Amino acid sequence: LKGILLFLGVAIIFLFVGLVIYFQKNGKGLLEEALQVALKRNVHIAGGVFYQPPLGVKATKIDIENLMHVPSVTVQFNPEVFFSPSHLKIASVVFSKPFAVVERFDKMEIEQQAESPAVPMAENTPPTASDIQAPVLSEVKPAVEQAEVVTAHRKRILGVNIDRFVVKDGQLYYTQHSADREFSFKVEDIRLEARDVIFPFQSVQTQF
Repeated sequence: LKGILLFLGVAIIFLFVGLVIYFQKNGKGLLEEALQVALKRNVHIAGGVFYQPPLGVKATKIDIENLMHVPSVTVQFNPEVFFSPSHLKIASVVFSKPFAVVERFDKMEIEQQAESPAVPMAENTPPTASDIQAPVLSEVKPAVEQAEVVTAHRKRILGVNIDRFVVKDGQLYYTQHSADREFSFKVEDIRLEARDVIFPFQSVQTQF
């Protein structure tokens, strides 16, 4: 009996070490590719990637090009990740405190901005994409190049199934610029949970 327990203990230790090594080595790539295929945007993880038992990773400082910045993402993969890498099955994805800035300009406003000198931002003016650095990457790739990046990743991952997708404490800044007025609003504490999310997106099977 002692021999069996010792064998099981050693096996568990080796399994744990193997999982740590696997996800430390492949977790960042898996997460970036999964998000790029799902969102059809370039994704960059600027922070660290850490193993999260039993089959997951936690990543920090994730920039989703022209969409949002996510300070922390925690992902738990299904065991199928080892056997079917072309179609990822994910048990859960949790976005913690994501935030985004959306700005809209009409044609006249764009022309006036091109002709007018820069004016210092007044107090209580809502933030713009340039004021909040994280949501927009410093180097924005052209749409054609972006499509090529996503297509290249799709050669490896063809689809992503997420059993549970959660957004916690999200923030959205929206500004509409026009020639005669400026409209803006801010939404805080955004919470969202969806189940059976399938990418490429299939709304029939997704439950909110």
